[in-house]
Amino acid sequence: PMVEETRNRTGDDLKETEIGFDAGYFSSQNLKYCDEKKLNVYLPEGRGESGTKERKSKTIESRDCKLEIAGEVKKLTCPGGQVMEAKEAKKDRGNYFYRFYPEVGYCKNCQVRERCYKNINKQKRFSVKKEYLETLPLREEMTQKLSSLKGKQKMADRSCIIEHIFGEIKEIFKFRRFAHRGLQKVKLIWNIICIAYNFRKFTRLAYGY
Repeated sequence: PMVEETRNRTGDDLKETEIGFDAGYFSSQNLKYCDEKKLNVYLPEGRGESGTKERKSKTIESRDCKLEIAGEVKKLTCPGGQVMEAKEAKKDRGNYFYRFYPEVGYCKNCQVRERCYKNINKQKRFSVKKEYLETLPLREEMTQKLSSLKGKQKMADRSCIIEHIFGEIKEIFKFRRFAHRGLQKVKLIWNIICIAYNFRKFTRLAYGY
């Protein structure tokens, strides 16, 4: 929606524009949209290295495994080296997942078994969202793009351009939350905040402080 709004307001298809987002805009749907529209975007999945998600849990999960697509077959290779396959996604609570089940016999002698199993007596299962696996090539391409010198510079420039504005509004204006309800009132208050910020900016530019 943000891209469409910008295109409508500027009358530009944005295909010649480099666009930087923060991780809050990341989703498989947005990634596919930008690829289909041939947009040159920098869209990180998280705040970790190369825009990837940081791992909080020490337990081995699907994100710690190597994923591959070989035609209709989806492959997952765990850190222990076991290769698992899945051909069909199954529906669970409104979403579709590929399920990968390791062989128990292989896991018994695995060096990372203690990190892999939360409950040693239960069957291990790796679950990967269908949309995640289907956009895997796009994710890998974006990771490489963000890892490049240009990608790192673009994200650093984005932080200088926009992030400090949010910081000033929070710290200098002491504005951290809306005290009114309703979209119309919130829009009005936000417009006033933006006008105040712009006046402050103009004053600093005019008088050099």
